[in-house]
Amino acid sequence: MNESNKWVFWGLSALWFVFVVGVVWVSFTPYVSEHVWGASYVNGMIIALFIIWAVRSVRVVPVDEVALVLVYGFPCTTMQHGPKFIVRGLFQIEYFFTGVAQDQFPDEPEFVQKTPDEVPLETVTVYNEEGDAIERTKVRPIRISTKKGTTSSDDILNTQITVEVSFWVRWRVTDPYRFMLKGGGDAEGFRSQLRDSGESSLNEEITSRTASELVSDFMGVQTALLKKIKDDVDGWGVEIVGAGLLAPDLTHTLSSEMRNVASAKAKAAQAIITADAQRHVTEQDGIARANAKKAMIVATGEGYRESAGLMGVKPEDLLTADVARDTIGEGDIILGTDGISQAIGLGKKIFEQGREDRKIITEHHGRVR
Repeated sequence: MNESNKWVFWGLSALWFVFVVGVVWVSFTPYVSEHVWGASYVNGMIIALFIIWAVRSVRVVPVDEVALVLVYGFPCTTMQHGPKFIVRGLFQIEYFFTGVAQDQFPDEPEFVQKTPDEVPLETVTVYNEEGDAIERTKVRPIRISTKKGTTSSDDILNTQITVEVSFWVRWRVTDPYRFMLKGGGDAEGFRSQLRDSGESSLNEEITSRTASELVSDFMGVQTALLKKIKDDVDGWGVEIVGAGLLAPDLTHTLSSEMRNVASAKAKAAQAIITADAQRHVTEQDGIARANAKKAMIVATGEGYRESAGLMGVKPEDLLTADVARDTIGEGDIILGTDGISQAIGLGKKIFEQGREDRKIITEHHGRVR
């Protein structure tokens, strides 16, 4: 804490004390008593005035505040909490809250108007601690565009969008002397400095990132924000307790769509699983059908070989007759040139087998001409 002007306070206080003692001493001298009419009454009034002045000069600094003593606007020294003797009329006092204050920028959520810029700002009525009505005009949100994304990525946030951001700062006055010299003790002026520093940091950090990088490197943006604010207010006699970025608003439409991304991905995954399961079922069904058909073909071939062995004919001749019958129907089989020769050979074999074999052919394979 800078106390280079503390001697001014003590020097002026000493001069005041000498002045009071001198006035009282002179008022009680024999000369004044002999030549001033009603000197006793005058002396009593002077003493009473000085007593009242002294009592009124006792100030009590609250426990959560610190007092900055000024001489007609010039800072001299600071006083911690407790009763202090500060000559009234000669010195002035500015009180500073020593607790932690928090501010949100651009303003509290209820005073931020998130509408297009062409819509006029609204005015709302608020009430202070004394119950007085105060008109307040809403403010625009802080809008910053991210860096342009790359076209090769399929990330839905890998694109350039405009985000609305808010940030908060917690601070407290640790040296009212410096705070008064640097900014005139104006808390609103200091808040403007905080907002300018915060917006400058966010502009630099957000414009260098895509929306996807902003979301993934959220802590990096907050760290840069805190460092920037601390550097800019260094020497103000203020401690920055903390600062942070609130979750960026990616606009209502984009936020709504992002909330559906997880659901859409889950549905897509479910569709893939269902398709894989259906394909597996189809493959297994096809394999089963193929195996059954294969078994039927093998059994049929065995049947043809067994029948051909009983009849003394070739199995392929029986197969030819069956295919022809299935294709044309139960009527007579129409034979081509090759078929005629095959039929003649087959008829010869059947005739040689005798009546029993001809009965088998008639019952199982129809008539042959």
